[in-house]
Amino acid sequence: MSFKNIVGHASIINNLKSMLKNNRIVHSYVFYGEDNVSKLMLAKEFAKALICSSYYDDACDMCRSCTTTDNNNNPDIFYIKGTTKTGSIGVQDVKEQIISKSSSKPYLYKYKIFIIKNANSMTVAAQNALLKLIEDPNQEVFIFLTSTKDSLIKPLLSRCYIFSVSKLNDTEVYSYLKKNSGMDNQLLKLYSSIAYGSLERLSSLLEDTGYMSVRIDILNNLSNIHSLNYAKILIFAKTLEDNKDRLKNILDIIVTWYRDLMIYKVTENKDYIINYDYIDKIEELSCGYSVKTLTNLTYSLLPFYEKLFFNIKSTLIIENIVLKLRGSLI
Repeated sequence: MSFKNIVGHASIINNLKSMLKNNRIVHSYVFYGEDNVSKLMLAKEFAKALICSSYYDDACDMCRSCTTTDNNNNPDIFYIKGTTKTGSIGVQDVKEQIISKSSSKPYLYKYKIFIIKNANSMTVAAQNALLKLIEDPNQEVFIFLTSTKDSLIKPLLSRCYIFSVSKLNDTEVYSYLKKNSGMDNQLLKLYSSIAYGSLERLSSLLEDTGYMSVRIDILNNLSNIHSLNYAKILIFAKTLEDNKDRLKNILDIIVTWYRDLMIYKVTENKDYIINYDYIDKIEELSCGYSVKTLTNLTYSLLPFYEKLFFNIKSTLIIENIVLKLRGSLI
């Protein structure tokens, strides 16, 4: 893929390319930002360029190192993830997946590169176990991907080059879609909006052929929730249950609905609305809520994302979401 095919993030890419060009490679990096904002893509392309056989300031995409990186089987690139019951990265993970592998030289290339996904889930003990290796590296490069840099301890963070990875704007997503799809203008605008600035999310939505109909069903229920009797609420819950494999996306739809109501209630600006195809309903219904009610409801839904991360039973999550929405009727 190489840097030239990454959409947006020009400042970060220019900085990385300058490091490569001038051989100013440090041994630890942090890419932080919201989920699905190209952190992994940037890390992978940087790792690929670092051990490309003919790199200057970007990967060639043709050598053996590049092709094996693209196929996720480069022997000198390791993707670290937690194996604990909660999904966190513990001391044992660091010992088995990093420290044991760093004791030998790279197998084929210049560096051994460790990409720590969800580094925000690293325990403090795990970070301390890794700290000595980061303080005195040999031929290792560490890339931490995290939702917030504050999840990393200060002694570790102080030894890293830090990049803040932002969402793409709707215009960047729109341009990408226009170039790579045959959609009409209305669909281009809609997908650009509900991608939330993430090409990873966009790709996931486009691959899910049933997503758009589920989204419409949920938004129709939410837009009429004050007229739903208890039986219809149960039918709505059944719809959510039938689509529990899409639970993260379902939660996104519900949260952005109330977010849109709150934003329009405060600003009356249609440009800030994500579900713009429902703008007439949003404009109408926002009058029926107070800002406090919308704020409380939106924030009360956010903890369910953490429950998803820790693999709490989906049925329990759905029941609790419906109870929250049912409460909004009162």
